Formats: sequence, C-alpha cells, structure tokens
Amino acid sequence: MKKLTLLLSTLLIGCTSIKKIDTTGFHSIDNTILYEKDTVATLSAIEYSIDNGKYVKEMTFKLTNMNHADKVQNLLYFVHKRHKGWEIELDYPINNFKVQDNETKKD
Repeated sequence: MKKLTLLLSTLLIGCTSIKKIDTTGFHSIDNTILYEKDTVATLSAIEYSIDNGKYVKEMTFKLTNMNHADKVQNLLYFVHKRHKGWEIELDYPINNFKVQDNETKKD
C-alpha cells in the first residue's frame, strides 16, 4: 500500500475534543488547499454513504507537498471549519509517514 489514510477523528480528536488550531496561512482555490503560496493538498474524492443508519458525506484530500507535512492537523482543521457536517480524510504518502513515540501501542 503506497499511502495511509489518516482520519480526522484519529488525528485530531482521538479521545479528546477538537480545540482551536491555528489555520493562519491556509487558503483554498477551487479544489486545492494552499499554505502561504505552496499547494499542500488537493481534493481527490467525495464519498456518500449510509453508516449505522446515518447519511455520511466525506471529502478525501491528497497531501501533495511534504514541505508542510508538519501542519497536517492545521490543514484538517482548516477544511473542517469550512465544511461542517462533512467527514474529512487526508491521504498521506506512506513512504513519508513516521509514527511518533506517543502513537505506538505498547503491549
């Protein structure tokens, strides 16, 4: 598998609620998200489904610029604020993904 899908729920909220995250520098043009002047993500899919009897709308973005990969949470929050009621996913290239020490499961 060449990429890993990171869900908004696991990235931003886990077991806590979303707190205000700085989105300064982010803006969008059509289906593209920019940070300052750099393209960082593009809309790659829109999905509609029924999940546990509820209608679900989902947007999937593809991270296209690893120079700002440290701003993934900021990017997701930026999109979330503009598309309330949508689930937001971000495809992150697996060859650039590194598990943080606090994310590893200890048996």
